[in-house]
Amino acid sequence: YKTADIFEGKRVLVVGMGNTGCDIVVDAIHRAKQVLWSVRGGNHFVPKFLAGKPADEGNHKPKRFIIPKSLRSMLHEPILRFLVGPPERFGLPKPEHRLYDKTPIVNSLVLQHLGQGDVTLRKPIKEFRGDTVVFADGQEDQVDLVLFATGYEITFPFLEDLTELNWQPEKGAPRLYLNIFPSRPNGLYVAGLLEGAGVGWPGRALQTDLIAAYIKAQKESPDTIADFRDKIAAYHTRPVAKDRGEHGIFVDFLQYKRDLQKAIASLSVASPAV
Repeated sequence: YKTADIFEGKRVLVVGMGNTGCDIVVDAIHRAKQVLWSVRGGNHFVPKFLAGKPADEGNHKPKRFIIPKSLRSMLHEPILRFLVGPPERFGLPKPEHRLYDKTPIVNSLVLQHLGQGDVTLRKPIKEFRGDTVVFADGQEDQVDLVLFATGYEITFPFLEDLTELNWQPEKGAPRLYLNIFPSRPNGLYVAGLLEGAGVGWPGRALQTDLIAAYIKAQKESPDTIADFRDKIAAYHTRPVAKDRGEHGIFVDFLQYKRDLQKAIASLSVASPAV
């Protein structure tokens, strides 16, 4: 998917309820003859702007202390249900998880269009019969275009041996310390491979800052690197945490941001006197 031009005058079915799927549904509404939306599970919705500012802006400001994720969910869920409305009132499935246990949907427009009847919800797809789609509840619709916004397959086509990244076949993803470092020092580092509410580009920038600090410390402070490598080794001996999501790459960004900052500080090397 690159442009909404593909929807012009067509009967369109969008499959998937991630942030990408919701954005594409809104795009399609303005161009398509009819828009159907097939969803499977529920999720929480967060407005893009709060008090005229991006909703995730607060995540990137310094914080003296962090409220535990479970308590944050308990505090914020009622507020969101008041501001946005329960998703089930719009016909969507009720979320079965807490707010910060999965990346929420940051999109207000798709609910507005649902409420106005601009898009029609459908159950998961059962089968295709030519240009007819049969859904799990027996409903049938003729469509001209089906767009799957059902997620991504994590691949590293330039690596012959995925064990270098501690690949987890059952997760379809690598297991990395701080979502960056494999278990052994092989010169490989990963940036951008994470999920979480409010991560944004600042979160990914912090990852690259840590990689840069690590590479610099390798040259200037062997003892610092040895201590950091001990932390990496200890992480890879522990069982996989249960709250890391389907692919094992989900993070609680407020805590993850603090972990990255602490790691950067631990690797920082004082510049030599000139």
